[in-house]
Amino acid sequence: MGATELALIPVDVESKEFGKPFITYTLIGLNVVIYLLTTYENSFIEIGDYWVRIYALTPFTLLYNEWYRIITSMFLHQNIFHIFFNMYFLYIFGREVEGTLGHLKYLVLYLLSGVFASLFHISFISILGLSNLFIPALGASGAISGVLGAFILLYPHRDLTVCWFFWFIPWCFTSKAVYLLLLWFGMQVILGYTSMQGVAFFAHAGGFIAGVALLPMLIPSWIKRERVKILYDHFLGEYILIRKRGIERKAKILFQFFIILLLLGSIYSLHASYALKTDIYSYLISVYGEETVISDYTIYSPSGGVLTYPIESFPRIVWNRIYWADLVSYKPDYKGILKFNSLVDAPKYNVRVRVNLDAYVEYDSNGLLKFMNGTMVTDVIYVGGVNVSLKKNIMFKFELFGYGPVEEAGPKLIAPVSILSIAMLVMASVVVLTKDREIVID
Repeated sequence: MGATELALIPVDVESKEFGKPFITYTLIGLNVVIYLLTTYENSFIEIGDYWVRIYALTPFTLLYNEWYRIITSMFLHQNIFHIFFNMYFLYIFGREVEGTLGHLKYLVLYLLSGVFASLFHISFISILGLSNLFIPALGASGAISGVLGAFILLYPHRDLTVCWFFWFIPWCFTSKAVYLLLLWFGMQVILGYTSMQGVAFFAHAGGFIAGVALLPMLIPSWIKRERVKILYDHFLGEYILIRKRGIERKAKILFQFFIILLLLGSIYSLHASYALKTDIYSYLISVYGEETVISDYTIYSPSGGVLTYPIESFPRIVWNRIYWADLVSYKPDYKGILKFNSLVDAPKYNVRVRVNLDAYVEYDSNGLLKFMNGTMVTDVIYVGGVNVSLKKNIMFKFELFGYGPVEEAGPKLIAPVSILSIAMLVMASVVVLTKDREIVID
């Protein structure tokens, strides 16, 4: 939820906050502390690679039951701008929503919105492209979007001032919250279908939808009791009924339009998920030292080669030698000891390196590597300017796990979350159409 992702930056909102919003302050503090812990190695400018690999939401890892990532990814932020704008939005909108719902219900809304935002993002992978199975997603944006979804139903008539920055020049204006937040929501939907920025816009939209759909189950009973007020009009000398205002008709139409756009995408994604075919494999390479283990992922396709190389140097060295030696593929269903000792070409470096491998291996029915555990003695390439040198006979003890082919991602992951997304979108649509008068406070 950085500035470039949102464009609209709220600078003032009409507030009638009551109570101490300590959950909001606690969430802000917790996110800041985690940010400091995960960025100190990079001078607090951006998150370290380790934290992204282990705790960010990389969708394909859910196929291997790493569901904890849905929660941990909500408390990670890419860089200082990412966390600043996320926490700023949480501060602006969270206090009022917490004061209305109460501390516990507000926390439930926040966490469930964040969870659903991640699942909503996954449900659109059929549209976004299969490469998004392997792209890490992180940030509190989805959870905070849920708070915005609750705010638009609770306080649609509040005045909200926002600034639109154009070449660092702010253009500020004030309007009703319902229209400005609908504008923001619509931007997430449209950018989700059209943008190539690598931002999880559908996660923002999904969190917003969750906040709308879940709100009726979390609002206090006193809000429902005030659906109709009886007031005495001293001028007329009689009692009159005042029915609470809901969301204006034109705002409802616009709301439904964006929901329908998302619903069509979810239905298409559900249909397409069963036909998804891919030959992509993911490999986790762990290199063992005396006291440390360094792990990293690589993405490989038999038809496309290496799609993503490991970032960490030791896993990258081990993987490159396996790949250069053409050992990623072998005899189908082979299990046993594999010994390899030969010189192999190192592309781009114009040198040959010795690879002496002694490992237990397993290959799948397609002849693709699934598991390897053993030792490798090899030459390490050092590049200094235009000079290339070798440090010979460096030993690595390693283990490699292969996941794939990721053809199961469609029916086992994307399809179920697409069904959940459709259900949540229908719930949100019903809430906007029929429940607004029970919910709207101001």
